[in-house]
Amino acid sequence: MAQNSDRAPLISVVLATYNGAPFLREQLDSVLGQSIEDIEIVVRDDGSTDETVEILNSYCTDSRFRLLSDDRRLGAAKNFGEAAMMARGLYVAFSDQDDIWLPYKLERSLDALRQLENDAATATPAMTYTDACLVDYRGAAIAPSYYGYLGRNPRANRFNRVLCQSIALGCTILANRSLVNLALPMPDAAVMHDWWFALVAAGFGRIRYVRDASLMYRQHARNAVGGIKPPFYPRLRKALRDGVSNSRFRAGFYPRFDQAEAFRKRFQGSMAPDISHLLDAFCTVPRSGPLRRRIQLLTHRFLRNSVIDNIEMLMRV
Repeated sequence: MAQNSDRAPLISVVLATYNGAPFLREQLDSVLGQSIEDIEIVVRDDGSTDETVEILNSYCTDSRFRLLSDDRRLGAAKNFGEAAMMARGLYVAFSDQDDIWLPYKLERSLDALRQLENDAATATPAMTYTDACLVDYRGAAIAPSYYGYLGRNPRANRFNRVLCQSIALGCTILANRSLVNLALPMPDAAVMHDWWFALVAAGFGRIRYVRDASLMYRQHARNAVGGIKPPFYPRLRKALRDGVSNSRFRAGFYPRFDQAEAFRKRFQGSMAPDISHLLDAFCTVPRSGPLRRRIQLLTHRFLRNSVIDNIEMLMRV
């Protein structure tokens, strides 16, 4: 493996891989081809059984590339968390293994984040995130806007909203060192790395959406977390048919309360009063009766990212 200097790079790109061989080279080349060259790529593989590790090893002659050695199988969220712990950059970006970054992705996100830092107090935790173009497994266009395609408001990033639903695509996030130091290590209850970082940023610092798409977000059968959901009316029919007895929905929904409890445990006594009040209200939802749960969600605007998501939540929670 190539040796790296002790100097901290400007940006660390954290990449968590698992059986990503079909698209990995195209993604790595797009990261290494960024207009900002002062970067490192910190990669942790999670026990791939395809050609992923061989592909990663072929990039180790580049001094900007760091492949971590670890035999543990952690899953996507913890894999990202472990790799992020090793990042040395003044700023940290997260990379999926199957996208294609546009050449000015990091430069434009950095410009926006530095402006956000200039508008805030010194050492304020801060992050930006962007839109993305949706493409299929071949790289052919599906839609020019991830948020537009799904009918989501990309600026729904206040703390009450982020408690209930992550809005930032992890592969578009750029975080400053103050946020990285505050968010890490990620708790076991963190649903995903991007959700946890957005929650910490919304609770303690600044978070801003940048409208321009920064990458091609590839959709294929092996996405760990995909962006495509069924169209509105089929989902609505399914929600009406399944009613409030859908235990599968609750199994997927309730981990966000565990994540909120982990946030409260980590930051108890250091939160602003309004943040603490919202967190307490959210954490009481699963312990309340059916009517009270719905009142709490609506009163504090603990809402998800689309109309159909909210209909589904209020029916099934």
